[in-house]
Formats: sequence, structure tokens, C-alpha cells
Amino acid sequence: MLTEEDLLAHIGSRRYRPSSTAEIAERFAIPPAAVAELDVILRDLQVEGEIVELPGRGWVRAEGSDHLAGTLRMARRGFGFVVPARRDREGDLFIGADAIGDAFDGDVVLARIRRAGAPGTREGAVVRVLRRRRSAVRGSFFPAGERGGFVQPDERYGSQEIWIPPGAEGEAGDEDRVLVRLEDGPGWGVHPRGRVVHVLGPQGTLRHDLELVRCEFDLPGPFPEGAKRDAAAAAARPLDLGGRRDLRGEMIFTIDPADAQDFDDAVSLSRAADGTWLLGIHIADVAWFVPSGGAVDREARERGTSIYLPGATIHMIPEAISCGVASLQPDEDRLTKSVRIRVAPGGEVLGWEIFPSIIRSRRRFTYEEVQGILDLAGRGFDVPAPVADLAPIILEMQRLMEVLRRKRRERGALELEIPKLRLDVDGAGDVIGVGAEERLDSHRIIEEFMLLANEVVALEAGAKGLPIPCRIHPEPDPKGLREFFFFLKLAGVSKGRGGPPSRDLQEILDLVRGEPYARAVNVALLRSLARAVYAPGPGLHYALATSSYCHFTSPIRRYPDLVVHQVLSQHFAGLLSPSRGIPEWREAMPAIARHASEMEERAEEAEEAMTRLRLSRYLVPRIGEEMDGVVIAVGPQGLTVQIEDTMIEGRIHIATLAGDVYEYDAQTMRVAGRRRRRSFRPGDRIPVRLTAVDPEAREIDFEWIAKQ
Repeated sequence: MLTEEDLLAHIGSRRYRPSSTAEIAERFAIPPAAVAELDVILRDLQVEGEIVELPGRGWVRAEGSDHLAGTLRMARRGFGFVVPARRDREGDLFIGADAIGDAFDGDVVLARIRRAGAPGTREGAVVRVLRRRRSAVRGSFFPAGERGGFVQPDERYGSQEIWIPPGAEGEAGDEDRVLVRLEDGPGWGVHPRGRVVHVLGPQGTLRHDLELVRCEFDLPGPFPEGAKRDAAAAAARPLDLGGRRDLRGEMIFTIDPADAQDFDDAVSLSRAADGTWLLGIHIADVAWFVPSGGAVDREARERGTSIYLPGATIHMIPEAISCGVASLQPDEDRLTKSVRIRVAPGGEVLGWEIFPSIIRSRRRFTYEEVQGILDLAGRGFDVPAPVADLAPIILEMQRLMEVLRRKRRERGALELEIPKLRLDVDGAGDVIGVGAEERLDSHRIIEEFMLLANEVVALEAGAKGLPIPCRIHPEPDPKGLREFFFFLKLAGVSKGRGGPPSRDLQEILDLVRGEPYARAVNVALLRSLARAVYAPGPGLHYALATSSYCHFTSPIRRYPDLVVHQVLSQHFAGLLSPSRGIPEWREAMPAIARHASEMEERAEEAEEAMTRLRLSRYLVPRIGEEMDGVVIAVGPQGLTVQIEDTMIEGRIHIATLAGDVYEYDAQTMRVAGRRRRRSFRPGDRIPVRLTAVDPEAREIDFEWIAKQ
């Protein structure tokens, strides 16, 4: 089968003429059985913005064409914009209300450029929908007799009504609040086709919000009976120690969040007389319980990842395994795959070995407990007796972490500092407080050790020719970096002292650390970077400054990690060779990587939606409170503000800014008043008042408290 690179080279060649999928298949003698797979690759490339299928003509390169693919974003007044998939090449395309057809907010569409002006001023029309939005739409249902019914979406989705064919209305009645999933197939005139997937009940409860987000993002429900049955059988199997190294006598322990439900990584460390460290990373051998091809594996692949929502967890693997026999609980024999790495005093990796093992964790530490030990011992105080014997190891781990971190930064790795919002929930899942997640040295210890283990496993797999899903992070697009450096210039920040690009960016982050605008700079850089994804083979991971990286350390909650473990298990058992096993894995890897990336994105969107929803409900009683905010972004609609001590993020509409008529100036990236010239830019600290919260729309509004 042709690769994406082969297809792009062919379609971009000088002799190429627009061709259909069938014509491309004929050109490369692709058998009929594989034409459908070729079509999938072509359509994926179209969604990515590389090529477009011109109506009646065939496939061409998108660059230079009068068509483009992108995501439709609707405004409340009925018009919209297509945000191109390749933003480095093109600005947004304005779509008038009469040119949207049956497309809907969030759909990936093919659009034709009608009029081209300066970037950002072009106008066009939607030609067809390429991919319907994944998440469901909220709205009100109105029956229409033999035609079925229509749903009037909430304002945030636009004004386009959705047609519900007869039989697709479920239990919805007149004016019921419902969730609708858009479907492929013919609509009713300009109205897209949909299906009611849930009738919303009483608002505000945890159960309501969980069901809302589950339906919106099509999140998995209970495990199928076959998967639960197989998981229970696997959990009941006696542990097989054949071929495993027995590490139960070693000092091995876990460090995890206080509310962790499963533990898939444990660590150990010793130091030799010559100053070298022997670092052990011991990862739950989930593949022993979940071999490739079984019912549990098929369900885990479909789910792609565990999803952690405030108040609930949707596991990737049934709890009999994920929270039971595979979880590295203290004082229990557990099967693992161990990575032992010898590290020089300067941080250079001198060698490693990877092998199946059995461990017995001595203790379960929380991050806070480990940080307490570091703080006490670092100041010369005695550590309490129960953990005093482990304090020297933990201090040594801190020293190694600092060496590895310095070494990683020297090679050009990025380290953004963007504190995350933390919701504190009670036993019933209700939010009882908010704050910013603190990043401690105890977090950095585990982070550095896991980064190193993931890189070593990827290098080992590459050296042995083992096909595994890798983690890649493309270089930022030039347009995004230009905008970031323009922002820095306006903020008065120098560009750095040179060196590799990512090292240059890290120097900027170091330069602004502690400044009022540091958070805005970190956010601006994050928005200029590409998204990390899974790939069927090694490639550049820009942020980590490495060309060989995978996910290996979390097989309980991420499917690519489980696949790496499954491949290693077969390798250790001698079941893989160039003629057996490896070809099948290699053929399956593109689909595994693509689906895992999609499921990861879905999980992140769902987690963000649920967090925002529960936060909004928590904030309703606090309307009217005054807070200290930092402007992290500005635009034509106004300001995006983050509250300093909690990371709560909201907006200030430009029309609500008091004392003047304010306008957005793209040339200076500021919102400025016409008369008094008071201006706002990213990094400004301003007092704000919480004025409105809309949990259903997940919108939080502030107003600027102008000084008298």
C-alpha cells in the first residue's frame, strides 16, 4: 500500500493531472480489495489540509487550489468561518449565511474560495461536509408529524435547525431539551440530519452532567459482558513467573497522586561508588492479562484511553485488572516489565536492559508525602521513622532528576510552565473548592524517570526492528512562530541567544520567568505549537528534542502503551521475526496510531468540558465577587482572563469595557480605547468582577473594575 508521503509526492509532481481514487489505484496497480483503504488515506490527507477532491475532477494538492478543507465555526448571527486545517498556508475563510448549506458548527468541510483578498478577508462557500462533528449538540425538540421533527440548537451552535427523521426522535417530546448527534446521509433541504441520543433530565446534578458529557462526546458506557468475563478470568489466573527476573527483594515503591485509582509505575534507584546511578522503572505488565486480540484488548483499543472526569473515571480496561491484579499496590506480588538504566554523573545514558520481572512494592507514596520528605531532609531536619529508611533514596532521586532535567534542556527540550486548574471534589463528586495544581519536585522526579524510560524503550524497539506506535510532535508551523515572536516583540521580550529553535524558545521561557507576563508568554507559545500525536513509527518529538520516543509507562490507561507491552511480550517469548508477527504488527500500526490519537483528543475535550461544566455550577453562587486576573489573550471579541490564584479562565466582552469605546488592534495585539487610549494586552494584571456564569454553555464572564 502507498504511504502518505508517496501519495503527496505523486499528486504534487509536475506531470500529475487531477485523478480520481480509482485512477490513482490503477496508476499504482493497487488491487481492488485495497482501493477502499487507499480512499481512506486520501480522505485523511484532505482533512489534514494537504489535498482536496475537486468536484467532478479528482484529487489535487490543496496549496494553490481554489478549494480548502477546514473546520466550520459558526457565529450566532448565522454566518461562519472555515478555519483551514493548514493554518500556516491560509487565513480563515468567511462563509455567508446563504453559503453554508447543510454544514454545521464543528463540521470539517470542503469550501470553495469565491473571492480572495488579504489573509483573513477571503469569502467562500461550503461545497460539502467531509466529517460531521463528533460531539453532540444540545437543543429543543419540536415534532413535525410525518416528517419526524426538528431540533432548534442552543445559540452557541448557530441557528441551523437539525432534521430528525421519523424513528430517530427516541423518547423526545414537544419542547424537550435533547442531545442530538449529527449523521451522514441526506438532510431535509438545508437542514442536516440528526438523531436524538438523549433526553436531558433535571439539570445540575453530577449524574446529569456525566450523562450530558458522555452523550456529547460519545464516551463509552459499561464494559460488554464478554470483556468483563475475560477480565475476571484473567484476574483469577495464577501468576506465571517463567522467564521473569525476581525483584521482590529490592526497594521498589510507587509515587502517585493522592486520589489515584490505579498504579502502573514503580521506581527504584541505587548509586555505585563511581558515581553512576542504576535507575529502575517498573511498569505493570498489563499485556500478560490483556494479550493482543482478545475481548478485553478489542474493547481497550476501541476506547483508546481511560477518561478522568471530575467525580468519575471511565476506565480503558475493566477494573478487575486496571484497579486490581495489574495495579502495583503495596505488599502485593505484581508482574512488571522493568527498564534498568545506568546513568553517568553528568546525565549521559551509559546503557540499559529491558526484561519481564516480578516486584513487590514496599510503599505507596503520594506526591505530597515525597515532597514533605524532600523539604525536611533538604533543610537538615529528621524524617519521621516510618519513612526514614527511604529518605536517602528519595533525596538521591531528586539529584538524578535535576541532572536528567538539565541534560534534557541542554539538548533543546521545552518546559512550559502553565499551571492547571484543579477541582477539589467530595465523596459524592460535588466540587467543594478550586485551585491551581502545584508542580513539585516530587512530580518532576516521576516525570523525568518516565520520559527517560519511554525514550529508551523506543530506542530499543528501533534497534531490534520491533514495530510500535511512537509519539511524535511536529515542528511549529512558521506562521505560528512568526505570530509568537511578534507578540514577544510587542511585549519587549528579546528573541533569545540562538541555538536550536526549541532551545531558543526555552531561553525565552527562562527569561520571562517571574515576570507579570510570563503566563501569557507560555500560553502564547503553547498555542503556536503543533499537537503531539501517535505515529506508526519514529519521528521528531519537537518539545522533547528527540527523534525516538514512545509511550510505554502507562499501559493501564493508554492503549499505545499497552500495544508496546504486547509487542515486547511477543518479542521476549521469541514469537516475532521478519516473517512472523512483525509484518502483521507493522500493517496494523497506522490504524492503531490514528485511532489512538483521535481517542486521546476526544478524552481531552470531554475532560475539559466536564471540568468547565462543574466549575461553572460551582461559581454560580459567587457571582459578584471581585478577583485579581491576568490577561492571557486578546482579540476582536475582547479579553481572555485567568484568575491568578485559581486558574479560573473567563472572558471580558469588549462591549462591557467601561469608560470608552474599545477596539481590537491586530497590529499591536491590544484592545485600546478610542479617546482615553487605555489599552489591554496579554500579561496585564487587572481587577475583575465575576458577572455571569452559564453552565450549559460553559461560559464564564467577568467585567473589568475600572479605577475611579
